[in-house]
Amino acid sequence: MRTLSVRALVASALLALLACSKPLSSGRVLGGIDGDAYCKSKGMIKTYWVAKPGQFDGRKTWGCEGSDGAWAPYSIGVVCSQQYKTTAHGEQQREDDPISWICVEGPGPTNPPATWNRANM
Repeated sequence: MRTLSVRALVASALLALLACSKPLSSGRVLGGIDGDAYCKSKGMIKTYWVAKPGQFDGRKTWGCEGSDGAWAPYSIGVVCSQQYKTTAHGEQQREDDPISWICVEGPGPTNPPATWNRANM
């Protein structure tokens, strides 16, 4: 009887972990994102994570900065496709974590998770 209780407890714990974990990537993970290389290829000087009031519901997003200080957001999917020379999209591994974006092979999901920062999609 006690063995059954322990097994049930372990099974319940595993199910709870699976329910709370991040969904698996929708394709083959290609790797990280090199925003600086992308920005430089566009004639800009660097990339950085910033919140622009009135844009993207006030959420921070990645963008390129020009030598004149102008800043413009970019699509992680475009960066991924250019960097890995294939159709790719970005997936955010942790909500509001700027370094958690990864590049994944193939087109992006039709309905991305609500936790993804859509400003960079």
